[in-house]
Amino acid sequence: MDMLKFTTEYEDVLQDIESSIIRVHRHLTPLVDYDVMEALEALITTFKHISQGREPQVPRLSDRAGQVYGDVLEVCIWRMGTEAVSADMGECPDGARVCSAAEIVACLKRILKSVNKWNKGFGRLGYLTFVGKHFP
Repeated sequence: MDMLKFTTEYEDVLQDIESSIIRVHRHLTPLVDYDVMEALEALITTFKHISQGREPQVPRLSDRAGQVYGDVLEVCIWRMGTEAVSADMGECPDGARVCSAAEIVACLKRILKSVNKWNKGFGRLGYLTFVGKHFP
């Protein structure tokens, strides 16, 4: 599937994940793109293990990356429709896309690619600055 078609098809899932990243960014200073990259790489590993039926291991992360990891993990599990992770999230709404672990991996990889692109072009806050403009 080409990148534009993928982004369009999974737009709601990508937005949920990126919204979670931006929430952490706004409450945790000084979060930088590298922290997001570190968290996304660990999440990709976690959900690859889940998709293979293996028990995921708890990753060793910096405090900032760990915060991103935890918040995005909740969103991804919620999007898998398996449980309401926290009281304020509730259940995945009717009609919302319920994803497999493999689809979550694909979404996380898509976002990681974006982080790398914006970071490379615009520095240590390139991705966070760009994406932050799209979330109130």
